[in-house]
Amino acid sequence: MKLAIFHPAFESVGGAEILAATQAGILRDQGFQPEIVTLGYDPAKWAPRLEGIPVQLVAKRHWTDLISGWGRMGKLTQRGMRAAAALADYDTVLAHNWPTNAMLGAAAIRARKIWQCNEPPRGIHRREANPVLTARVEATGGRGQDEA
Repeated sequence: MKLAIFHPAFESVGGAEILAATQAGILRDQGFQPEIVTLGYDPAKWAPRLEGIPVQLVAKRHWTDLISGWGRMGKLTQRGMRAAAALADYDTVLAHNWPTNAMLGAAAIRARKIWQCNEPPRGIHRREANPVLTARVEATGGRGQDEA
């Protein structure tokens, strides 16, 4: 089964991205062959965390976006069309977070569509949801909740 994890951007290290990457790793460990499809990717931050899971980058912008206008919906429509083309060969697509869930819903593709939202409560799962902030707090002597 060709499986895509479709997430808006793997550019910063945040809770939703960490959970999507972790899920891709778990699926790989169970014998699936997940691939990441995203609109933004920073390999310096994510290649080590993804441990060899393939990443397909869908362009955020193209000159043809002007055809649909400058507005938010026009941009979303054009990105969605490019994403649908990138997702066309998958059997199952798991979309994480806005706007990929809307793009997947509008995509005329044969794949099974699964929508999921992974934004953990940052106050409860502080270390998992905010690894960069946690590292910064610990580097300054870890002055606790007030510093965070």
